Amino acid sequence: MTGSPPQALAASQAPSGLEILWERYQRPLKAVVWLGILCFLGFYGWKQYRQMQLNQKWSKFAAAALLHDSYVPGQLEVIQLQYPMLAERAGVERILDELQNTPSEKFEQAAREADPEQKP
Repeated sequence: MTGSPPQALAASQAPSGLEILWERYQRPLKAVVWLGILCFLGFYGWKQYRQMQLNQKWSKFAAAALLHDSYVPGQLEVIQLQYPMLAERAGVERILDELQNTPSEKFEQAAREADPEQKP
């Protein structure tokens, strides 16, 4: 009876603790991540919506006060990048010229139509 002792079976590797937690809580963790993404998108969507409303309100005010020609955001940004001091001075001079040429009735009308938070 000269036999060799039985060989030990190769032990399989057990899953790590992180893998066990992931398998157990995979669904709730995914739900929390998706909820966070939806909250993030909802917050910034709401913020963008409020900013668009505010822009529309001030654009109407600028048009009522006859300032619509001096408020051109796209052109102003390009000019400011090329000539910062010139653009700033020209913009201020143009606004002052328009304000001097605007009848006071327009300002009174715009003040009456303004929201309480816009009134001086």
